[in-house]
Amino acid sequence: KEYNIDAPVLMKTLKEEGIKEKDRWVRGFVRRFILAQFPRTKEDVKKSFKYVKDHSTDSVRFKYEKLLSDAEKISENIDGTHYQFYPKVSDSGYDLRIRKGDSSDEWVVEIDGYLVKKMNNNEERYFPTLKYKIKAGKATLQNPEGLYVVEANIERIVDYVSGKKE
Repeated sequence: KEYNIDAPVLMKTLKEEGIKEKDRWVRGFVRRFILAQFPRTKEDVKKSFKYVKDHSTDSVRFKYEKLLSDAEKISENIDGTHYQFYPKVSDSGYDLRIRKGDSSDEWVVEIDGYLVKKMNNNEERYFPTLKYKIKAGKATLQNPEGLYVVEANIERIVDYVSGKKE
């Protein structure tokens, strides 16, 4: 077996492996997906949105297809307007939670962090939880991992007393 950082090269071998290897596989995929979801420079916009589009399905894929078609406009404005996500780090590492989904080839991943939204000269800070529903599918040339994001949501607590989320 070979690993390119944390992306498996031999998918059949990995699917036959245990929980530790699958955990490593999903963690690496989520890390790359989040980096692509929030591009930081104008040169990264097209490449990042294409990665997200190729590694998602349904409404997530549709959203990033639309963003990819507007990539030129987004690239022009990314210096003045953009999002930056920083995962929350605790003593045991990143606050990343992975649990089984409805089927054996599905996972729900949650990661707490800090989101900085810069728009013109205004800056807003949130403490959201990113939630992803990931499903294993067919590996392709564009998606050699064979993992697809089915749902992607950003939740944040609006009222800590009542627990109201948005």
